Amino acid sequence: MKKMAWMFGLVLLFSYSFILTAQEEQKMEKKEIKMEFGKAEFEAFHSVLRPLQHKALPAKDFKKIREKSKLLVEKGEAIVNLGIPKDIEKTAEYERTLQSFSDALVKYKGDAKSGTDAELKKSYLAVHDLYERLMNFLPD
Repeated sequence: MKKMAWMFGLVLLFSYSFILTAQEEQKMEKKEIKMEFGKAEFEAFHSVLRPLQHKALPAKDFKKIREKSKLLVEKGEAIVNLGIPKDIEKTAEYERTLQSFSDALVKYKGDAKSGTDAELKKSYLAVHDLYERLMNFLPD
């Protein structure tokens, strides 16, 4: 009797383990699909943004921030052109943030051409902050 109960418990344990593994694999597949959305575009934008944020801005190198504006705007427009991910929560909020990001890119582009350093800093930071908000909508 003990042997039968022990084997039954073992079967239950393996069954439970199999179910958990299958559920985790399903979650990972969904996450990978979401992660693939715009991965290249977001990474390309970030590769231009990062040195500006962590080197040029602290050094108040507005010349560098102006020089990289065309490339940053180009990479940002690629993100805007992606549209809205299919499997995202808070679709309307993402859409509003994406539109704000697009508007901020236009403002940054103009400020890079003819704005003061203060205007450039403000519009650049808006682009940076909205990019981070967009990233927060996407899964890790």
